Amino acid sequence: MQLILPLVSLPLFWAGVAAQIELKQPKPMVMVSTGEKFTFECRMTGGSMSNYYMYWYRKNPNDASLTFIYNQGGYYGSGFEGAFEGKVDAWNNHLSLKLLRAELGDTGIYYCAARLTVLQPSFRAARKPQDMWEVAA
Repeated sequence: MQLILPLVSLPLFWAGVAAQIELKQPKPMVMVSTGEKFTFECRMTGGSMSNYYMYWYRKNPNDASLTFIYNQGGYYGSGFEGAFEGKVDAWNNHLSLKLLRAELGDTGIYYCAARLTVLQPSFRAARKPQDMWEVAA
């Protein structure tokens, strides 16, 4: 059986004014068979990940809710530790999330997101992107 898991990158904005920073995920849709591994990837352009806390979220297919999966530092949402492995490579502006064994419940839209660290003076909010990944498991 195959699941569709769309992935979405989130371009970032400064207080309502477009900033140069953008999060990009390379594939619009990926099909993964149940039981297989898959690695979601996200790259930041126009800024440095070392200035941000990086996150992964999943939008559930049956409603509009977002579920927290991972943020840097090894923090996982409930039920995700052991099923996913997150990694931040700030030196290369690369964020990844490895799905260790795809299951039906993994279907959804996967978002990478960024929040400025406490050393930064402002907060950046994200808007819905134009391109999307879909992954089937």
